[in-house]
Formats: sequence, C-alpha cells, structure tokens
Amino acid sequence: MISWDLVMALAQAELGIFILPTLLNPRAYMPRLTSGGMTAGLVVVTVALLVGFQAPLSAAIAAAAATGWTLVFIFRGKEARSD
Repeated sequence: MISWDLVMALAQAELGIFILPTLLNPRAYMPRLTSGGMTAGLVVVTVALLVGFQAPLSAAIAAAAATGWTLVFIFRGKEARSD
C-alpha cells in the first residue's frame, strides 16, 4: 500500500528546495506580494494536510516551506543597495 502522506511530503520537499537559492543569496530580491502570497497559501496547505487529511509528515514539510517563504518575505523583500 502506498503512503500518500509520504508522496505528498516528497512533493512538498521537492517544491520547497527551490526557495533555497533565494534564501542563500543576500542580493536576491523577491517582491513581498509574491512571498507573502506563497506563505499564506502554504499555511492553508499545512492546516489542510494536518487537519483535513491527517497527513502529519507532509504538513511538517509544508510548514517548513512556509517558514522559508516567511524568511524570504522578511529578508529578501527589499531590493539590495547598489552602493
């Protein structure tokens, strides 16, 4: 029997990994409207996976991705200075 929680967790992790270059590059810029929207969407996905689907593993990965997008919102929401 296939574990759909594991399948969703792997999919969430694969999608969440693509935020790392933005987080690791101090000169990166992501508009706050974009990162805020991603954060809000992932929070809803996290709650739906945890409460509606009883999928705690994939909910934890979605929460980690939401945290990553929150960090982008905080630290990459302003354009880097070109001093």
